[in-house]
Amino acid sequence: MPTEATAEEKNSPSRASTEKRYEEICTSIRTTDEISFKLLGLVPLLSGAAIVTVSKNNVSQGLLWLISLFGTMVTLGLFRWELRNIQNCKWLASRAAEMEKDEFGVTSGQFSGRDEAPRLFGVRVGKTEAEKIIYIATIFSWLALPWVKL
Repeated sequence: MPTEATAEEKNSPSRASTEKRYEEICTSIRTTDEISFKLLGLVPLLSGAAIVTVSKNNVSQGLLWLISLFGTMVTLGLFRWELRNIQNCKWLASRAAEMEKDEFGVTSGQFSGRDEAPRLFGVRVGKTEAEKIIYIATIFSWLALPWVKL
């Protein structure tokens, strides 16, 4: 079981290097989260605006299908990229949790000892699940466009 660091250990070069690495991990997580949050707002907003605009204009069925497939593929590509960001973020958080426990002796820190996602209708829905719901809804909206416009 890790013990509380002494004043001498807290000032050691090794400790400073560990703290710097921990700060870099936290910065990477924060940056990834900021990008995800921006995309999470922009993708459905821009997709919705484009779908409404296309729906209100008289476009040929062929062009409608092309726009629908384009919107679907772009959203699917961003979703796939976001899934990779989620994977990276989880890996970074697990490294930070290990550092909190092993290097800093913290059993319940920012990353270690965290509670699971809150429940919604009995199902755990956290950031990852919310992102999946929003991206899937946007993809289905793009796919439904040609049938709704018929």
